[in-house]
Amino acid sequence: MNLSRSVFVGAVALVTAATMVVSSPSQAIAAPDPSTHYPAITLGDPATSATATFPGASNLTATITTGEDMNLVGGASTFLPSTRGMGLIYGSSQNFPYLSIKVDNTTTTTATITLSREPAATRFAFALGDIDAETLVITMENAANTALTAAQMGAQTPFNHASASGPVPTVTENGNEITVDDPNCPPNPPPDTACDTNGATAWFQPTVPVKTITITSSTKTGFPRYQLWMAYTDSQVVSWTPAVTSFDVADSPFTPDQLATVSFPSAGGSTIAYAVDAASTSDCTVDSTTAEITASTTGSCVVVASAASTSDFAAGSTSVTFTITTPPPPAPEPTKPPTPTEWSPETTTFQVDSFPGVINLPPPPNPPGGGSYTFSAHGDSTSLCTIDRDTPTITVQQPGTCIVTANIGATKNFSKASVTVAFTIASGPMLAATGAPAWPVWPAVAGLVGVAILVASRVLYSPRHRGPSA
Repeated sequence: MNLSRSVFVGAVALVTAATMVVSSPSQAIAAPDPSTHYPAITLGDPATSATATFPGASNLTATITTGEDMNLVGGASTFLPSTRGMGLIYGSSQNFPYLSIKVDNTTTTTATITLSREPAATRFAFALGDIDAETLVITMENAANTALTAAQMGAQTPFNHASASGPVPTVTENGNEITVDDPNCPPNPPPDTACDTNGATAWFQPTVPVKTITITSSTKTGFPRYQLWMAYTDSQVVSWTPAVTSFDVADSPFTPDQLATVSFPSAGGSTIAYAVDAASTSDCTVDSTTAEITASTTGSCVVVASAASTSDFAAGSTSVTFTITTPPPPAPEPTKPPTPTEWSPETTTFQVDSFPGVINLPPPPNPPGGGSYTFSAHGDSTSLCTIDRDTPTITVQQPGTCIVTANIGATKNFSKASVTVAFTIASGPMLAATGAPAWPVWPAVAGLVGVAILVASRVLYSPRHRGPSA
């Protein structure tokens, strides 16, 4: 109620305009804390401007300018109650300041609310109270100076801040503007007209980001003033900075070295939940509570850490991109020289009196790089010989050659190597299948044959060093 008005009449019955289109505010899940929503207000000099600073981490401010003087009121006796209207969402405004804006009684008065940035949809709200002896027309624009439609302005169900059963204003939408009015108080009303509704309030919660709000007021009678309250819901701030954001797919599942926390508000933030963002390129999943990541393919895994909304703070989130890699190829082994090998036995011809025969060949010297030899018989051998793998012991089935390779494996300082020696197996003439000599038993001839075999073996299979096997 404005005691400066020229007309003082009792309250009128509730009037609802048929053209009003409003949305119902959602009920808060717990009692809101008004200190997290209502701003501190500083009146300018002259009192045609004011600055509102909202609580929270986002540093949102609003500048209010008008062509008429404003009064800054402390809100001790006139306030929005927590039981209806805007107070249901933001709590009671009692003892939080509001502005009382004078309306010029001869021409229109324009008040402009300019926000320092665009709040997200439904985060910012304002209420216009004690609407009776004036008509208010509200328009809004976003940061691109595009006018909001009346529906986007988010007009809510009007209420009476002074009495639960008190009269309320009508709210009429028309294109890009909304008119707030008391239909029982026409311009220049006749005597005894009800033009003092004492607390009739309209309030707005824009459904899209908004930057500028313009309130154009005109006088119907007397010297009216209307009241302006503002409120804001800040977002929670989620912080998450793990030191390690890359892991090998073979190390899945992977648990980050640090979990996310709510850094604003410092107390009372909601529990963090984790989810994989669709932007991920890896086939990954995440535990919603522990943030443990399971991945079966390489790529990126974008994990979003979210804090759900509370009665006083909007939801907040942040994301971290984890890179999932494959194991690096093993480092190539350093090039090592082959193990020095030498096998030059003094005796390479052996006389066998009867077949099969067993011969213990002279072993090669121990390799300088350590380790031990293994032995194998070459396929070009003509004596049908076999050899023990670990010792140079051969078994021969007939005269001829037995070509033996001594192999040494790789050691710390040397690569694998081998050396091959051809041994000659000599004997008397073999008997044919009939029992007759295969050739004349002439000692001289036999001696010459032995010499020829020995020479051939020396020429064809002289001791030689071989490098690493392929």
